[in-house]
Amino acid sequence: MLDGCNLGQVSSQTLSNLSVISQAVDFPILRPLLCYDKDQIIKLARKIGTYEISKGPEMCNVLGPKHPATRSNLEIIEKEESKLDIKKMIENSLSSLRKVL
Repeated sequence: MLDGCNLGQVSSQTLSNLSVISQAVDFPILRPLLCYDKDQIIKLARKIGTYEISKGPEMCNVLGPKHPATRSNLEIIEKEESKLDIKKMIENSLSSLRKVL
């Protein structure tokens, strides 16, 4: 899985949280932007043509908590994830796919 996390950012993208994320899944996570700063990421996005579709309010700011956790606990994360019906979530997502040209 590719991940857009950047260690230099504030908020939830701390070394502690990235470690918990890696422990909570059983597949490798590639973090190609991990050591880039924000200006480098923007420059790269412009170069590869993804800047326009990714600019705007960050989803963490829109959907996330006002004060995100910076030191997550793996046991708590796993307990909360066990409450989710992942299979149903995937099925619902796949059933609502639409082709955009």
